[in-house]
Amino acid sequence: MQNDEYISRFSHELRNPLTLIYSSLQLLEKECPAVRESSLWEQIGKDMLDVIQLLKDMSAPFHRLQTAPLDVAEFLSGLAASFAPSMKMRGICFVTEFPDTLSGLVLTADRQKLRQAVTNLILNAADAVSSRDSHEKTTGREESTLSAEDTTSGRITLSAESDGTFLSIHVRDNGPGIPLEYLADLFDPFVTHKNGGSGLGLSVARIIAEQHGGQLSVDTRCSGTPAHRDRPFATYADFCLRLPLKGDSG
Repeated sequence: MQNDEYISRFSHELRNPLTLIYSSLQLLEKECPAVRESSLWEQIGKDMLDVIQLLKDMSAPFHRLQTAPLDVAEFLSGLAASFAPSMKMRGICFVTEFPDTLSGLVLTADRQKLRQAVTNLILNAADAVSSRDSHEKTTGREESTLSAEDTTSGRITLSAESDGTFLSIHVRDNGPGIPLEYLADLFDPFVTHKNGGSGLGLSVARIIAEQHGGQLSVDTRCSGTPAHRDRPFATYADFCLRLPLKGDSG
């Protein structure tokens, strides 16, 4: 079976039960109107629809983009709202930094694919900060040698900025960083350096960035690398999704 056919069948089979679950949620809302009082209820419905739409898109050729004007501030705020509950459950400090200059900024993009790319980056960051404790035990770092950023619990920052020509979306974590020897093939498909990893998350994010005429890059520092004068002890990984505000993509 060809990869495209397999992906199409997979998305179809998974989409059907999710559609049934969404229908059950709607029925539950009618039978128990009180659920609407939860701040999470509306977000659950939105997230479910996003997953169903993503699976629909997977059935189409991967190189095609369904582009439309996208309100950047609304898109990022909605994405942050989706992740806030799960980050809280995992004990991760999830911070957003969206300047006022993003208000009214419009990007021509495929909403679902762009959401998929940023989602992959956030999940990758969550895995990184979750490995902090084990990494520090392995490297033998002591509390006295850590900067303020290091001593904070696992932290992920989702931020964005625009210079009028490009939109840059950053996902930064204070995990153990990425060893230099991993950088050469970091975005290659099916290459992973973590237990249970598929090697697809970062690869897919890079492909989506390039489909939009942009690029995905990373700035990182791990223990054992030369100290930076401004951050002598901090370890981190900062992924930047840089997209043109105008131009053709496809």
